[in-house]
Amino acid sequence: MFDRETDSLWQSATGEPVVGELANSGLQLDLLPLNFTTWADWLERQPETSVLALDQGKRAEYLHPDDPNAQYSDYFSSTELWFPPYLTSDELEDKSSVYGVEIGNAATAYPIDALAGVEVVNDRVGILDVVVTFDPESTLARSYEREGRTFNRGPGSGELLDDSGVLWVEGEDGLEARDGSGAVLERVVGIESFWFGWFAFRPHSQIYRAK
Repeated sequence: MFDRETDSLWQSATGEPVVGELANSGLQLDLLPLNFTTWADWLERQPETSVLALDQGKRAEYLHPDDPNAQYSDYFSSTELWFPPYLTSDELEDKSSVYGVEIGNAATAYPIDALAGVEVVNDRVGILDVVVTFDPESTLARSYEREGRTFNRGPGSGELLDDSGVLWVEGEDGLEARDGSGAVLERVVGIESFWFGWFAFRPHSQIYRAK
């Protein structure tokens, strides 16, 4: 993406301007959580959502990648890369989907396949205790601060139980306690990406391995 004021090109993976007037300026955009989920899941939580019509009068078909008519169907169904990365790692397949969390100079990549098998991961990234959650039905991954607590999957969708038995509900901004205390654990920025893209910009990243 580029800004119209200076025509500087910004790297979306890091939020930094890399070409143009603002390159090497020290500017960096705040990263926001990036997730993939199903339309059904999103619409249930945000029923007033407007959605871009599929028919935009263009040749490109922005359909689900599983649809053979989709613009990126061949790309998502193949192990091939359109553009070779300048850094590679064979610890995971290039196009393995990972959920990445970066805290300061520390980073961890959580393979989506591994998250699907456990659904809740209590971990530490750098100086921060985090809990990473995954809902196999909606394919939605999220991460929150946990402040020393240990979480397990709760009785309902989007619910967690901590080690003292308190019920917590996952939200877009934080993990909310349902014990009347009003406690909220802040959401931690996580980005879902192909492994090759995450590794190219965070080669120091660790990989979560399910025990």
